Amino acid sequence: MVGRRAEALAGPSVWVVDEADPEGARLSEPWCAASIALLDAALAFGAPDLLERQDHDILTAAWRDTTGSG
Repeated sequence: MVGRRAEALAGPSVWVVDEADPEGARLSEPWCAASIALLDAALAFGAPDLLERQDHDILTAAWRDTTGSG
């Protein structure tokens, strides 16, 4: 979803193609960082019982900084 939204906003230049990578393309910055922050937050909020409190805080730091939630 991040990739689709990034492409809708900025066009196909959001994708970096590595010819040596059989998976194809990856998101360029800052879209890659945004995607990772969302995945980290999803894990931390969606499965909090799998994490120690310190790990939860680390994984949600970017989300909390962006949204202003404490």
